[in-house]
Amino acid sequence: MDKNLENDLTNMNTLLEKVKNYSFDFLENINKIPAFPDRSNAYSPSQLNKNGLGGENTLEEFMQRFYKGIVSSGGSRYFGFVTGGATPAALMGDWLVSTFDQNATACDHKKLSTLSETYSLSPKARA
Repeated sequence: MDKNLENDLTNMNTLLEKVKNYSFDFLENINKIPAFPDRSNAYSPSQLNKNGLGGENTLEEFMQRFYKGIVSSGGSRYFGFVTGGATPAALMGDWLVSTFDQNATACDHKKLSTLSETYSLSPKARA
């Protein structure tokens, strides 16, 4: 197994705790974070590491290189197009969907057929 992946799997709790803390920090300060990007926060290109960086180093690089350019599009001062929202329920749903990583093969095909007929999908689309 790849050493970075093995290390990430071993330290999953720590990695997700760091992501959670960065996320909480962002959400707690969302009304202080600029609602429009500052041109001085331009991203600098970098070379990809041939062997990868692993989760922790990738997270730290993200925070150093990109965090300063993230705007508060979910905050109350954002004036732009609707991009969705990150309500607590949406965050929980995203985390669960990503964690469980399921696909449509686990569904009840009778219900799927009924839905297909209800929405007038062609038989080819139902196959």
